[in-house]
Amino acid sequence: MRLSRTALPGEPIAQHDRAWPALMRRLGAAQLRVWRLDALIESADLVISELVTNGFQHGRGDTVAVRLWRTATYICIEVDSGPSPWTPRTRQPDPYDEGGRGLHLVAALSDTWGITPDGSRTWSVLAAPDENRLS
Repeated sequence: MRLSRTALPGEPIAQHDRAWPALMRRLGAAQLRVWRLDALIESADLVISELVTNGFQHGRGDTVAVRLWRTATYICIEVDSGPSPWTPRTRQPDPYDEGGRGLHLVAALSDTWGITPDGSRTWSVLAAPDENRLS
């Protein structure tokens, strides 16, 4: 799904755009239920929320695209927000910083995750529970 920005890239997140992470969480949870992967909903909710928020906050594209797909053994969550002048990375926030922990959470919940070299796309892989793997 491709989400259009209300604010210009690089500006603070517009009030209207603040609704997108919650909507994407609901759509992601609905798709995981269809795939009978309810056990992944809680982790996927947090990953989707972090990646979509980062896409709006730091991305430089006119849109933020969200893609959720599955293979026999895992699901992948991808967020593309256009090439960025900086590459997303984990950092060590000070205890009183309001932000800077999102990618640590993504890393902790994901079996693997990564960022494309141009910083445009961030992705997370979550393994399907054995009983829900496709044969």
